[in-house]
Amino acid sequence: MLKYIYWRTNPPKRDWLTEPDFNHRPPANFNVPSIQQQHRGWYDAAEMYYWLCGNKDKLEAIVGSKEWPPGYPVPNWTPENYHNF
Repeated sequence: MLKYIYWRTNPPKRDWLTEPDFNHRPPANFNVPSIQQQHRGWYDAAEMYYWLCGNKDKLEAIVGSKEWPPGYPVPNWTPENYHNF
């Protein structure tokens, strides 16, 4: 399970097995309701996933595509005392 509230003291290091045929952009069904925090939950989870994969710079190209539609504009602010290492 990926969680999106985390603290890291070192940069991420890919030390897990990779699967060349793994599809990290599968079609999603967003019609099914989910229980999660309303506060940027989808964006934070996506950001952490791409960061762990070493592709955080590619996240902005994905945001808003058919796989992760936010349904509202992505906020251009972060909460007070929020630090993203």
